[in-house]
Amino acid sequence: MVDYQLSDQPGWIKRIRFEPGTSTQEKLKIVSKLINSLIQHGKRDRTVRETALKIIRAYNVKSKDHVGEIRACQNWVQREIHYVFDIAGVETLQTPRRVLIERAGDCDCSSILLSSLLASIGYEVGVVLLDVDGSRKISHAQACVKLPRPKKGQPKGWIHLETTKLMPAGWVPEQASRKIYIRARRN
Repeated sequence: MVDYQLSDQPGWIKRIRFEPGTSTQEKLKIVSKLINSLIQHGKRDRTVRETALKIIRAYNVKSKDHVGEIRACQNWVQREIHYVFDIAGVETLQTPRRVLIERAGDCDCSSILLSSLLASIGYEVGVVLLDVDGSRKISHAQACVKLPRPKKGQPKGWIHLETTKLMPAGWVPEQASRKIYIRARRN
């Protein structure tokens, strides 16, 4: 059904290859499981949690300022994680710790990192896969988060968080025609 390999460098899932004839639905199910497992792994990683706590302290976020914590973590990822393409011809997913070590990754890797940072400090998170070029194929990923107790005027649903360029929380590319939400498990 699917073949994926851990590379010789810890923290990388180096190759995802599907057998011919694998349905789009089945591919999405498998990719969702992989992304979910990377977020689950990341949110439990002490280095990821310590990084999240350092970020919110560095940004002087007040206690229980959920919007401030989300903005601080998003801003940090946007500024500190250098966008690089995957290995040529190979879909490459990295653990959040690997992204922190290398300070680099593509949109799915930086979205998994941001989701893990936020999950490590208690937020309900996920990743949203987008078709942004009209190809009817997934071509971009963003992190997403739900505010735990939205105040009046704050969004109640999933908030998109761009990680690859300096865009505010809630921004979605105009040309995004397809959105697939992968909600991370809470356990």
